[in-house]
This record gives sequence, structure tokens and C-alpha cells, in this order.
Amino acid sequence: MKYRILLCSSLVALPAPAGIWWNPEPPAIGYAFQVGATGEESGDYVYLNLYKNGACIAQSQGADSAWAYASVVTDGTTSFSAEKTAENNQETESIDTTVNATLFAQPFPPEGLQASSLMPTSFVLSWLPAVYHRPIAAYEVRLNGISLGGGILTSMTITGLTRGETYQAEVRALSNGNWSPWSAPCSVPLIDPTPPSVPGSLQSPAQTAASVSLAWSPSTDPNGMITYDVYLHQGGVAQYVGSPAMNATTFVHAQFPGGTYVYTVRARDTFGNASGASNAITVTTPPAADADSDGIPNHLEIIFGNANPTTANDAALELRIHRPQ
Repeated sequence: MKYRILLCSSLVALPAPAGIWWNPEPPAIGYAFQVGATGEESGDYVYLNLYKNGACIAQSQGADSAWAYASVVTDGTTSFSAEKTAENNQETESIDTTVNATLFAQPFPPEGLQASSLMPTSFVLSWLPAVYHRPIAAYEVRLNGISLGGGILTSMTITGLTRGETYQAEVRALSNGNWSPWSAPCSVPLIDPTPPSVPGSLQSPAQTAASVSLAWSPSTDPNGMITYDVYLHQGGVAQYVGSPAMNATTFVHAQFPGGTYVYTVRARDTFGNASGASNAITVTTPPAADADSDGIPNHLEIIFGNANPTTANDAALELRIHRPQ
């Protein structure tokens, strides 16, 4: 019986079956390894010799078991052999092995592929770093079997696609001149029939004579990218008046003083799917300031001259220019 364990860092001594065993088995290019030997019965005193291409490079002995260690293997043509002698049972066993030149000779394929920021003609592909004992030099992305190139980053924004199509994305890693196998494919359909949820709790936290501030609770959408459209209702008609930045849930709308206005908000995803309308709110803006109490707001009136002279030489002259309301 033999145990096979692949290690990516330090070697550890493991419980071993009787006989000779390798860890990893067989030894691999780029890795140190250990060879162990155990007796057939408890109390056996074990001697172990490790040979490289016929020359002894390590010796070990101990009660019940013995271990020998070799440094990093760099040559795929090297052969190793181990010889165990169990003194109490007067048994001798010898096993040969040849270094595996392909095991760990290339990175493992990247894992964890996922698509995000889906748009009608683009998406972002990301993945976990490839596993290898040497630095990763580059990644290559393949979409529906066509190479898109790559780089050292573990993500790529892919554009210029066709809405409604489903794409198969794969990634492989390069290290020490060797490419890993292609990863498992990630299926990316550029279609989203599900609209966002309805925005909630629409309210107006502040009003001025010239503007209305709006705020609401965010919607949810599998894609996570939502635009909110603000509507003003007048005479039974909903008129679109603007949208904040992507995923923003506040908006300021310029308005007139002393007016009453009705608003709703809808959520829209990157595929154009729109939610239902939020709750409607009615907002009244305060009246405009009228410093001289003449019934004409300050912002519609410009005054020149002086209607109240303070000396005998001052002329009582005032010119008022009114903008139409």
C-alpha cells in the first residue's frame, strides 16, 4: 500500500504504511520530496538509504520508521531509489522511481470564473489566481474558442458583443514558459428578462423656493447596476425629468416657488428593463422671498435708484424692472 500526497509548500511527516513510500509519489520537478520506510511489526528497527542515479545521498534510521529528504528536483531525467532494511525481521526492500517531468510542470487552470457588470454588449470576467509554485507571468482569455489575449490581471472587460447571445469564457495561466490547461468554461448570457424591484419609500427631505430634493430606498437587481428615472406628474401625465448617477438614490429637481408637485421614481437595469413606479409623493415648495412686500418676488425684480432720499439734494427716483412671472 502507498500514500500519494501533493504538497505546495513544506513537506510534513505523515503516518506511513509498512514498506517504502514517497511524498509526493513520484517526485516532481520543482518540488522537494521525502521518502519514508516503516517496519512490518512494532519494534522493528529500520535503516533507510536514498539513492540518486545510483549514488547514496541520504541515510536515516529509527525505531519502527525512518525518513529521508531530498532538495528541489530540477531534472526530469533523474531517477531515485530507496532501500529499507528492517533489522528485527531481517527483511530488505528496494523501490525505484523516476522523476515525473510533467507533474507540476505547468500551472493548474484558473478557477472561480464569474461574469459581472453585465451590459447588453459587454461584461467583466474575473477569476482566482492560478496555483503554481512559480510566479504567474500572464493569463489568456478565450471567448467562444477565440483568444482575446490577456495580461497579468485576474480580470478583463470584454466589449463589442451581441445582445441576446450566450458566450463561453475560458482562462489559462502562463508560468515558466508553460501554459496551464484551459479553465472550466463560464457561461455568460447577455440577456436579462428580470426587471429591478420597485424603489421604496420615496420622500422629499428638503424643499426650497427653487428646488425639490428627492430620496428613496434602493432597488435590487441581479446585475447590481441600476439607473433611477424620476417622473413629474401633471394633468395625469408622467413626464420624465431626469436621473441621478448610476445606483444613486437621491435627486434634486429645479422647480418654481409656491407650487405643488407630484413625483414618482422607477428603476431601470442596463438591459432596459424597468420596474413599476414607486409610491407617489406630493411636494409643495415655499413661496419666493419678497423683501419689499410688493407682491413681486426678489428673483423677478431689479431695483435702481432710491425711493427714500435722505438729503434735500437727493432725487426721489426709483426704477424697477420686472421679469415676467
